[in-house]
Amino acid sequence: MPADTDAAKPRILLVDDEVQITTALSRELRGQPFDVRAVNDAQSLMQEASQGECDLVISDNNMPGMTGLEFFSSLKALHPNTRRVLLTGHTDMERAVQAFNDGDIHRFVNKPWNKDELLGIIEQELKNLRNQREIERSRTELESESKERSTQLSQVFSELKQAKTQ
Repeated sequence: MPADTDAAKPRILLVDDEVQITTALSRELRGQPFDVRAVNDAQSLMQEASQGECDLVISDNNMPGMTGLEFFSSLKALHPNTRRVLLTGHTDMERAVQAFNDGDIHRFVNKPWNKDELLGIIEQELKNLRNQREIERSRTELESESKERSTQLSQVFSELKQAKTQ
């Protein structure tokens, strides 16, 4: 497969301290147009996060060394555009709701998950990310165009002012 095609695939990171969970999630996503990576410990997690922005991270909450909510809070600061989905069977619902309200997570999915529901959530979150990127791209273009127009207007104003004084 050409490298261009791989680069266009959304990058998804799966995080759970239980290897069988990341294996099952990877199997659920097999055949989908995603670049899927899985990690099972805090050290690998931080290494993967430092290598660049993922499009979407699906993480368990209850893990040794660092909870998923703690990781998402750090990830939000490091890569604010990454979509974050908490996948867990046991969590402090009050803390999860607070994390959602704070913008640390975008979605919450209970274990055991439903494959179709999970794929739908992934697609929706990737669509949200594409929309967000499009809005940012449009905003950047508008800012650039606005600066260009302001410069042109300043030049015209200077020329008119100069013409008036002559």
